[in-house]
Amino acid sequence: MALVLNNVLNNNPRALTEASPNRQSLLQFIARTEDGERLVVALPDEVRVLESATGKLQLSKTFDSSVVDVDVTADSESVLVTTTETWEGDGPITLVTVIDLNVAAVTTIKVPNCADELRISKDGTKAFLAPTRCTQDPVSVIDLTKRKFVRNLPGFGPVDLANDGRTAVAFMDVGRLDHDDVEQ
Repeated sequence: MALVLNNVLNNNPRALTEASPNRQSLLQFIARTEDGERLVVALPDEVRVLESATGKLQLSKTFDSSVVDVDVTADSESVLVTTTETWEGDGPITLVTVIDLNVAAVTTIKVPNCADELRISKDGTKAFLAPTRCTQDPVSVIDLTKRKFVRNLPGFGPVDLANDGRTAVAFMDVGRLDHDDVEQ
């Protein structure tokens, strides 16, 4: 793997994107799909998916803001990229981009929360975003099947999942709980 990454990121004689030919030295994250067929490499504002065996570039996606987190779903079919939040009015907006690796389709989900590490349920149907460094930091629930934001629960991060992947744990702000939060 080190040989493939060195070749693709440092020794490539031409830039893979037009943005900056020297960005190869700014590697932030590396992830491998569960099936081992692909490597996902994150640069400050770009994600590249490489074929593991050859290092061949399969796809590249640039972003308007910095990459904060990169996750691969357990079924190795999607990559989720969380980028730095922007502010709209009084609230933060984080974009979570889902890249379908089978067809290279891209869906962007707008989440009213600050960016941080994303946690994905074991079955790949839900994702949770609960930042620890933001003035507005609820626990955001994202439906990955429908590719949409569901709701913010009152609380704050970090959020983690139990080993069985069925239970999410975060800090709840009981002062902000309402009847609908308790019922669900």
